Amino acid sequence: MNQTKVFKEDSVSLGGTGKKTVEIFSRKNLHYILLYLTKTSTAVSVANMKTAITDLVVRFNGRAFHEADVTFFLDIEKYYRDAVVSGGDANIAGWIKIPFVRNDLPAAANRMATSVGIDAIKTITLDLQVASLTNLDNVEIYSVYDDGKPRPMGVTRRFSRHNATFGSTGQDQVADLPFEDPDVFGWLAAHIKYSTATLDHVSVKVNGNDEIYQLPPTGLQALAQEQHRAPQSGYAHVDFAKDRDALMYLDMPAKSLRLTNQWSSAAPSDYNIYLERLYKEPASK
Repeated sequence: MNQTKVFKEDSVSLGGTGKKTVEIFSRKNLHYILLYLTKTSTAVSVANMKTAITDLVVRFNGRAFHEADVTFFLDIEKYYRDAVVSGGDANIAGWIKIPFVRNDLPAAANRMATSVGIDAIKTITLDLQVASLTNLDNVEIYSVYDDGKPRPMGVTRRFSRHNATFGSTGQDQVADLPFEDPDVFGWLAAHIKYSTATLDHVSVKVNGNDEIYQLPPTGLQALAQEQHRAPQSGYAHVDFAKDRDALMYLDMPAKSLRLTNQWSSAAPSDYNIYLERLYKEPASK
């Protein structure tokens, strides 16, 4: 097995807000991209990172791979790592980790298998939506990779953000999530992010069968904590891979899928569902 290595890609001095596109030059099998945010050479606080840069999009050969916001990347790091780090807080001032490997898997060989094979990848770019320079003036970019022979892209873990709306309390049936994508063979989780409403329970029905039926968020939390997850405030983590096994996921594509949220106390209005999915190796299509 090849040891992971770290390469400093670039240092980007920011002269204004708006979208900034930077190229990742590494042509090694990729495990993570790390961003180090500073203001006058001092690490940006976790709270200020969330307001300084909002959205992040990673593209391979121009095609979006990860699409989410900085807050989600920091929260998902805590979800998977808080339970196993000293002090129980995986976030580190200045640092944003953009993962490609399944870092929840206990076996190193399984984690390695979900790194992004770089063979046939011509370009890797990172879009940063810079919202404020009050607490930010520089971004250093690092790639974490293994030095093995470049291989095909392989099975990959990807994040995507999907907006949902519900303007009242009661039963909210989300029927338009992308469950028919032929490139996807499994869902690892659906991370429901909400702020104003009270979520009573969640149900997931796939192909007419109940995967989860009216389980309160505290029940989701209890199950997640069994497998070293650390559920985050403001989320309901619908986790289909809690047993930390490479073969544990919700099979896709599906003929039908309905996620039902039961809201009380206040309407959630606009909220986001972040899907964490496994994509097929391109050659297998």
